[in-house]
Amino acid sequence: MEKSFYIGNCGILIGLVSTPRCITSKDFFESEIEKNLSSIYRNRRADNQNNQRNEYLYNPSGYKTFGNHDLAILSLIDDYSYPNRVFHPAHGNRDTDSLFHNYEYQILTCIDTVSNSEINNISRIQTIINEKKGSVKKPIICITRIKINNLLLLGNGLLCIESIKQTLHKLNENEFPEIDLFVFDNLGSEELVIITFSKNFSSVAKFTHKMRHLTVDDLNKSDSESCSFILENKLNIESMKKEDIDWMNAHLFSSSYSLPGYNIYSDQDTDSIFDMEDNSSSVIIDFTWDIKPGHANNFENEFRKLLADNGFDEQIVSVEPFRMNNSSWNFSFNYSLLLKKSNPIDLFRVIENIRNFDLDQHHTRKLSMKMVVSDPQHEILNSTKEIVIDKHPKSFSYCEGIIFSGPELGNLRQYLEKSKVSKLLKEKILKMYNNYNSCITDPMYFPNFADLYGFLKSFIKQIKDFAENTNVESSFKFHEWLNQYVTSFEQAYYNRFHQSNRTRNMTDYNIEWNGGVQQMISPIDFIYKQILFHIGLRQYDKFVHISGFERVHVTQHTFRINMLHITYPELFASTIWKEVFNFYWRDHLEKDSSFSFFKSENFITHLKYCIERHRHFNKTNAIHQFLYDSIDSQLVNGLIADTLSYYYGYNEDYDSFSYWYWRVLQQSSMYYDKLGRLDSKIFTLFLGRTLFVRSLEDNDEKEMEKLRFNPTDTVLSELWLNSFEDTRSFVKILREIMDWSNYRELFKKCSIRLMEEDVQQHISQISMDKKDINYLSYIHSIRTQAFKIEKDNLLKCFEEGKIIYPTATNNSNLFISTLFASFLEYLRSIGGENDNSKKTHVLLRDDGGKPIVKEYENCYSKILSDPLGGIFCIDKDIQLKCFKSRTIFYRSIFDYCMKNKKEQINYFIKKSN
Repeated sequence: MEKSFYIGNCGILIGLVSTPRCITSKDFFESEIEKNLSSIYRNRRADNQNNQRNEYLYNPSGYKTFGNHDLAILSLIDDYSYPNRVFHPAHGNRDTDSLFHNYEYQILTCIDTVSNSEINNISRIQTIINEKKGSVKKPIICITRIKINNLLLLGNGLLCIESIKQTLHKLNENEFPEIDLFVFDNLGSEELVIITFSKNFSSVAKFTHKMRHLTVDDLNKSDSESCSFILENKLNIESMKKEDIDWMNAHLFSSSYSLPGYNIYSDQDTDSIFDMEDNSSSVIIDFTWDIKPGHANNFENEFRKLLADNGFDEQIVSVEPFRMNNSSWNFSFNYSLLLKKSNPIDLFRVIENIRNFDLDQHHTRKLSMKMVVSDPQHEILNSTKEIVIDKHPKSFSYCEGIIFSGPELGNLRQYLEKSKVSKLLKEKILKMYNNYNSCITDPMYFPNFADLYGFLKSFIKQIKDFAENTNVESSFKFHEWLNQYVTSFEQAYYNRFHQSNRTRNMTDYNIEWNGGVQQMISPIDFIYKQILFHIGLRQYDKFVHISGFERVHVTQHTFRINMLHITYPELFASTIWKEVFNFYWRDHLEKDSSFSFFKSENFITHLKYCIERHRHFNKTNAIHQFLYDSIDSQLVNGLIADTLSYYYGYNEDYDSFSYWYWRVLQQSSMYYDKLGRLDSKIFTLFLGRTLFVRSLEDNDEKEMEKLRFNPTDTVLSELWLNSFEDTRSFVKILREIMDWSNYRELFKKCSIRLMEEDVQQHISQISMDKKDINYLSYIHSIRTQAFKIEKDNLLKCFEEGKIIYPTATNNSNLFISTLFASFLEYLRSIGGENDNSKKTHVLLRDDGGKPIVKEYENCYSKILSDPLGGIFCIDKDIQLKCFKSRTIFYRSIFDYCMKNKKEQINYFIKKSN
């Protein structure tokens, strides 16, 4: 069953921050976050005078918290680059350099997915988080990170998530109407972030306890139809023995972590109503300081004076002056006892005074706080029921088939020793498998780490082959090869491990991005494997990882992307086909004699020989000579990948192919010099490659003449006009020589063969000989028609803000192709590519590297490539559309991944058996 789900037009940043020394949390929030980081970013995003920025965006609200961090910062955002790259300490945006170099932080990036396009959680929460001093109605906040039971999530995707959201909202409406509840999708390790606002801690505690104990039975009561479907499609390992499992009492969540707090202005907001008293439970506030050695006496004397000044009686104070495990000091008080005093103490004022004790850290190093709601009558505990543990589903049993056993690792050690691998590298490789086993057996992680199983399995086989084969390359090259893939695996491991429940107490140490990216990197990895699988490379021994390198790189086992492909997924969608086809024609077509000419060892030598003797080749022409010198196997592989990408990935849409080809070039900083000028040689190579693809079309000469005086971008006009004619003439030579071996027909037929699976349901009853040319023409026409129809349908989904699924007529292979194509086409359309005006697509910068916006606003397209990397948009309405379309893309591939990954896991287990 499929339901329609819609995306909000902006997201939520949640920053969890520890305040540095010598400053209060409120002062730090106002000066560092509100005044500096957020306001400066907001001002940089300002549009022209006729198109003012959205004031509610990047306008943060602060909450003091009880937990590993001091502050929670909530802000509406319309750009994934802000939480993932901009929000960090020492961001270079302050006017002074006196403080704030040592604060710890973590980032949650949340989006709004709803089952009704008319529901707008963003506008509701916007009203609350923009409440300022004197207007806070519900000062208590609780932020809960939820990991959904993967046994239910796998096979069901967004349907499972949205059904759980509906159950949470019904719990809120039926039992806790006094709480304002917001449920958002998280892009990190946990799938959901739940934000509640209330007037007291007790109601939040009761709701949180009840929420953590929700079961499938609660889901069934909320939506029986969806629940039945979810149970039918949940993860089901085919080789497992059928066990007596009570699925109705299975819990919906495998992990939950809550961070309570209160509005930063609560201690000043005398007009708000704080209903803090509760007869059935009471709030205990606990403070623990890490005392510097030798400072305990000074700390105790000064702290007791503080308590006396704030009206505390010794009878209601719990102090532990000495602990054996570390030099810490603990203090806690029960707020219900304070209320019984003749002169009750203002809770928020007292908490603030204690929080600000020893700000300069003369005696202490760190303050940790926690809030406990006592439950003497067991009212909270008795609100939920016990489970029968023997019938409870256990995730460990579902991943046993993709664990590397002791004997397997023993064999691996033997292969490494027989291969004479160094001790350092040998232990590192074995630790790699140990880390994988640790995470694959964790119910929080196994769907993400299943991405790496195929590679690790293949890795053992290749080490074994080296150990048992004497006719191999040198040991030095083998060590280099091993080191390369261990390093790549380590990056992929941290991609999936970073900022999860295992690193919750750590600051955001990753130097390449902020926050977790598990729900983006894993679907990208899955899509990459699916494409490879569909085009005939039926192995899952490759994986995707994010690194700090700007350039995308594909090897035998890895696909390396950078963070910009996450924050601007159009860069991933526009490069994926070229990277997929880089090795395809060599690896998959090695037995096809038709391609033997292009794969022969002497091909490059022969090609250059023919070019040099061609009647139109002019070696005195600088461009001819440069392009001639540039011809090598890498360039030819690139041309073939471009060709297959054009025919298959872009469905012969040259305008889209060219647009995104140039956009990728123009946002790559490594292709510019210090003065911001595009490298002329790189430009010539890119022009040659795009013209080569253009020459594959019929009526080539007429189209080439049109292109000659129509640069793809006005900012490229000078380079374009100076090099177009010479580049074009060289491309004609190259095409002519390549066609001696029937280049165009060979690779067009190759791409059409890939289309068979796309439209299999349309051709199953056709009796034509599959070698007949009419059959290929038929396949091509059917796929082209299906591609256009599906793309048009998906464009409507992007316009409506609707999540996209494969349909009955759109199988998984065609779904991926059309999803990518429609996403790129939608961005082109909102960027103004349908009008005839010639505007630059590149953001111009001054000599200091600052964007030049207002001076050139009438010359700019609506969506710009930033020469320093990424995409820049100066129109607030277009930016919101960009954000929404990127989110639709993310959630569509996430849903596709979660629904289909269970088949991949079963595939692994079958092969391992």
